[in-house]
Amino acid sequence: MSMVVLANTCEPFIRFFQRAGANECNALFQSFLQGGERAIYWANHPSTYSPPIAPASTQPSPNKPSKAPPKLVITSTPVPHFALAQTQLGLEQTRWMMPATPSPSLCQDILQESRLLKALKDWAGSAAQLDLISYATTPAFMELVAVLRQQGITVRLPESMDAHWLGLRSYLATKAGCRGVMVQVLGAQALPEGYLAPTLEDAVAIAQTFIARQQPFLVKPNDGCLGIGQTRFTSSPLPDCETVRSRLQQNPFLHNNLLVVEAFVATPTPLSPSIEVVVPRDGSPQVLFVAIQQFSKAGQYVGEVVSGHWQTEPWYKPLMEAAMAIAHRLQQMGYVGHFDLDSLVDDTQTPYFIEFNPRRTGGSHLHDLGTHLLGEAYLEQAAMLSHTGLTIPAFPSLEACLAQLQPWLYPIQGKPQGVVITHSTTLPQGKLGYVAIAPDLEAVMALNQNFIHALQL
Repeated sequence: MSMVVLANTCEPFIRFFQRAGANECNALFQSFLQGGERAIYWANHPSTYSPPIAPASTQPSPNKPSKAPPKLVITSTPVPHFALAQTQLGLEQTRWMMPATPSPSLCQDILQESRLLKALKDWAGSAAQLDLISYATTPAFMELVAVLRQQGITVRLPESMDAHWLGLRSYLATKAGCRGVMVQVLGAQALPEGYLAPTLEDAVAIAQTFIARQQPFLVKPNDGCLGIGQTRFTSSPLPDCETVRSRLQQNPFLHNNLLVVEAFVATPTPLSPSIEVVVPRDGSPQVLFVAIQQFSKAGQYVGEVVSGHWQTEPWYKPLMEAAMAIAHRLQQMGYVGHFDLDSLVDDTQTPYFIEFNPRRTGGSHLHDLGTHLLGEAYLEQAAMLSHTGLTIPAFPSLEACLAQLQPWLYPIQGKPQGVVITHSTTLPQGKLGYVAIAPDLEAVMALNQNFIHALQL
């Protein structure tokens, strides 16, 4: 099978983003489209599903990363660092394309551009077969699959459920859907106290019960993502109901939407572990990695830290058990593909499970990179840290930026450490996305700080 990777990173959220005003909507579209750059690192290992662990002697060497299998990657924005990734990270057989006129729906763009449809047909080769992998399984994605099959191409979907399951996937992607599954599988006590509110006024009524107890809480839209659209009430004393109503009315994402009113797990040092699992079409679900999510002061997701060190933490085993229980239930329901389970850890080191996301995630490329560069047992050799958009000084060109970054690029002096660029189309705006890799947790944190310091000089 010939592999094609589609970075349809904006597609699942188009309607949600359209709830905002035009300026904010367009900014969200652009940000999520640019996030597709990470797709060049997806599925670099030929045995993604239930892979055998290779003997140590056959693991990739950081001096010369193993060659990734041939694949065609289509994103909605440029990938300026693509040539660097090809030569330095063993992606010589990877090809990349993008639409001439990108829109929020990559799959619709492909359907409307004969050049891209021809590229997919050519990539299928004389065997007329494709493995198609996407960020998320959407109606537009399945429409593209149908068109390819009508053209006589055999399309295999190793990370997607079939078209008749689309409604289920859409339901599971909502706060009500994933919360319902988690309550059934894990019990209500495993989640923060929470209630579904059909209207904004219902949300205010529920909020009154939290205010009476001075319990911090938040209100979030049913179809939200990455904390976008949430309104938090965490400062003591909590506001009165009229103030809550006013703040909720100012949030366009909450209008004409099912809402969730949920207790906020407040701790002196916020800790948000996440675990990513893949549910195959056949065989048992497989845990890919466990990460600590990183957030900005404003509460926006900015990256993750992956380390074998997390296995010694008291929240690790409950997180693993919960994720696998959910994975088996989703498999019984007909789900196929990636999902991540997000949690918050309280002062007693007990994880509370917040939601799961039935798609690839902002951290999927970490596992794929680690596996490609260091083999299946990469956590025995390295820890990894991602940052989606570090603010850096402006450079006159990509070449000038790469020259400055050269001493930090993976592998440094032939060792399994260094920086891998993940987002470079944002360089004109003074933003850089990357993954830092080092032998252990302490080393990767130090590498990251030194890298940031060097860029600020």
